Amino acid sequence: MKVFIQEYGKVIIIAIIGVICMMILLFHGAFMDMVDRLKPANPNVRNEETKYKLTSLSKREKPKFVFGSPQLKLGDKIFIRDLVLRVADADGNDLKENIRYYLEDGTQVSSDYEIRAVQFGTMSFLFHAEDSQGLTTDKKFAVAIVNNLDSPEASKLLEEWDIGKVPQTVMAKIFEYDDQTSGNPGKRYALTIDGEGAVKEYGSAGQIPWLKDYADKITECEIADTVRTENVSYWFSGCSRLEMIPKFHGVRRMQGTFQNCVSIRYGFIENTVEDISQAFKGCSEMTGMGPVFSSVSRMDEAFSGCVKLRGELFIQADPISYLDCLELTASQTGGVSLKIYGADETNSSTLKEMVIQENIKQNGSHVRYMGIKS
Repeated sequence: MKVFIQEYGKVIIIAIIGVICMMILLFHGAFMDMVDRLKPANPNVRNEETKYKLTSLSKREKPKFVFGSPQLKLGDKIFIRDLVLRVADADGNDLKENIRYYLEDGTQVSSDYEIRAVQFGTMSFLFHAEDSQGLTTDKKFAVAIVNNLDSPEASKLLEEWDIGKVPQTVMAKIFEYDDQTSGNPGKRYALTIDGEGAVKEYGSAGQIPWLKDYADKITECEIADTVRTENVSYWFSGCSRLEMIPKFHGVRRMQGTFQNCVSIRYGFIENTVEDISQAFKGCSEMTGMGPVFSSVSRMDEAFSGCVKLRGELFIQADPISYLDCLELTASQTGGVSLKIYGADETNSSTLKEMVIQENIKQNGSHVRYMGIKS
């Protein structure tokens, strides 16, 4: 047998190939249909039925969500399913029973997950829907939590102060309310700034009225958009429980505003700020920082002691003063660098000098100047 295969193997193979070629020529249409069924589906296949289905899918709209009101008051509770008024496919079929619900960190929850408005700010969620044709939609939705003086959580007014440049135009108030975060009963303290007009200016932390008794208690702050906060220097100096930076309006000076706020994880400023000297000094748990805009002219000790600040820091500013701006910055990141990028040639030399100063003072510094960000 072995000898037979050696002598006639090539002849047999050639004969088989010839038969296959003849069959293809004789039954060309059937062969092409078979190939179409075997090939991966794509818009260029010869099979007309497949082309029709793909064309229909390409024109078909994905499921659409309709959400309810995005605003809750302190003390309110709502099931996550109640945020979605409707979700339907392209044919109008209701898909609400098939929604998958996720928290902001990606944790999947059931439709009866209870959202509890226990603190100011926003809560984000992700909703996923799929229709019968396999088309999917993922929608992120944020819920705003606003003050509610009638709720048990914010009904206890502890103290208030007149802080308007014009008397009785702007009031600062401290509220105490119950906190059930993570199932651990406790107290949270909210500072609210409400009214219409500009606020007073203070020259030191000792002059800020709410810091005397509440610096170690304040957990959040809400500022009405009708309040002009041009100078917020020292407003939250030493507020060790403050977790989120509030939104200011028309702010220009932030000297020492968040000094030693050890619960802040992410910092940012607005594009009107001119002075951020000591603004984030001692924020030892802050790991990220938004852009430093070109409006900034003073940055002395701005990030001094931000030992965990890492990643990218985009500085558009060309400050006239920046003494010890990066002192000990990124010194406790486990070797992860803080990469500083400039906006153009105008400020690149300033940033290089800023980084060089820190590298000279701290041998082995993890602060790096990376060049101009395109």
